Amino acid sequence: MIIWETVDFSSRNFESFDSTKLLSLRMYRLLLKSNLITTIHENTFDTIGNILIELDLQMNQLSYISSKWFNSKLNQLKILNLASNHLESFPELNHIHLSYLQELNLSWNQIEIFPYQIHQWKSLIKLDLSFNKLSSVPRYALMGLHNLTWLSLASNRNLSCK
Repeated sequence: MIIWETVDFSSRNFESFDSTKLLSLRMYRLLLKSNLITTIHENTFDTIGNILIELDLQMNQLSYISSKWFNSKLNQLKILNLASNHLESFPELNHIHLSYLQELNLSWNQIEIFPYQIHQWKSLIKLDLSFNKLSSVPRYALMGLHNLTWLSLASNRNLSCK
């Protein structure tokens, strides 16, 4: 089976995304940026296999993240870009196991409450929460993230640290 370095579905005007678009493709990087995606079906990434290291969903219309997208098949994911969507919260973050995740971009969303469960991703090096609606960051929210070397909380109005 061929394993592609990058599969790029950017700027295709997709409104939803499911496994039929992947057709059992295997890749290291999946780019879905600059679409109109509001829905990703729960088992969409099951066919990719556990080799995907980058998933780029920036500049879409997502308002919700399901833990079912990030099942055991995406356990090697290192880069996750969810910037410029309509995300407000992460209700199922505790059930997302991304132990190799190094970069998480959540900038330009509508996030109001700091996703404190981020502390479980010990490999995180870069975290971008800029241009959201955060008003506070819990004092111990980043404890245990010893690899974190880059953090942006820029342009969150009324942000304070408790």
